Amino acid sequence: IAKAADTTVVVLVPESGDSIQAMKSGLMEIADLFVMNKADRDGADQAVAALRTILTFRITHAENEWIPDVKKSVATSGGGIDEIVNGIDEHRAHMEKLGTLHKRREARERDRVQTLTDRRLHSTFWTPARTDLLQEMLPAVYAREKSPLDVANLLIAG
Repeated sequence: IAKAADTTVVVLVPESGDSIQAMKSGLMEIADLFVMNKADRDGADQAVAALRTILTFRITHAENEWIPDVKKSVATSGGGIDEIVNGIDEHRAHMEKLGTLHKRREARERDRVQTLTDRRLHSTFWTPARTDLLQEMLPAVYAREKSPLDVANLLIAG
């Protein structure tokens, strides 16, 4: 999802220790905005504070760098929606100001084209004949008589 959107919002809940899980799973690096949902529950303020502390230590603060914010919400009542929308708008304005919105979109479209090209080449390349040739050549690779590069070149050459 981080590659498909201009702004990545990561939604966490306080009672599951999600702020620590986010740090472990790499979510800290992809999130442009954090939302602590179920902010009406016990521990929400502490979870928000912990997440903000983690962000302070995890993010290098280069000049003009976007520092993800943490917003609170209560999805069942719609609480915090305006703040979340404002956070998304602020992120967009920041990217427009620095010119990174265009760069992010350009990189996303380049990745899409490359992925589609890779899939198309993969599906057209692996014909039954090439798959059979690979199976025939594998014993030589296992026996170290041919290198994987030699076999790949043979497959490409047809």
